[in-house]
Amino acid sequence: MEFNMLPQNALNAGRFCIFTGDADGAIYVEDSVNINVIAKLREMGHTVYPISKFGEKKSVAYTVESRREITIERVKDKAKLDLDRGCFGKGVIIERREGGRVLCGGADPRGDGVALGW
Repeated sequence: MEFNMLPQNALNAGRFCIFTGDADGAIYVEDSVNINVIAKLREMGHTVYPISKFGEKKSVAYTVESRREITIERVKDKAKLDLDRGCFGKGVIIERREGGRVLCGGADPRGDGVALGW
């Protein structure tokens, strides 16, 4: 597991999707992704659109000004924000720990699944 995260913590973390359906290859991120990460992506020249973790579309995009201040501006093409949340996916994880004797699980809070093991 990346960053030694527990399965539930990994599933709770903010997600991103590089949407190849856009000419500019926009990056859609859940708005729980750290604002500094979003700002750095914008600084690198990427188009970034935040979407609410639980499906409410946001009408803002993050930009980085020359003074490196983070500002919020309205997105002119609101259709870009109507991306189906399906690109982010959903998941359930069951991980074996301690030589396979312990099961540790987690279920995505965006879905209706559960992690069960026996």
